[in-house]
Amino acid sequence: MIWNRRREDAEINVAISELVERYRAGTPAHGTAAWREAFERTTLFGGLEEHEFANEQILDAEGMADRLGSISFVAALPESERAPILDAARALAGDGTVTIPYRTEVMIWTRSA
Repeated sequence: MIWNRRREDAEINVAISELVERYRAGTPAHGTAAWREAFERTTLFGGLEEHEFANEQILDAEGMADRLGSISFVAALPESERAPILDAARALAGDGTVTIPYRTEVMIWTRSA
């Protein structure tokens, strides 16, 4: 399993969270670690191996709109609610670019015999 998690200590990611988190509602999130429980309950897999890598995206205004617009719960919003979020995303980059730092987390399990 692979996740790109925004680094919450980065100012740009705080701004992104402020824009989108109120729309999350009950959408499952990696941060709850509930996904780990599924692997803990099964004997199908063993030996979790975890790796973490620094990663970043450099986006212009349209890239920011595309990135935030691709978040599942934002993409599902009615256009009247989605459009202001995309405009605010564009404003974060302005006329330049913005760098979004991530932690890429890689989880590897071995299938049990």
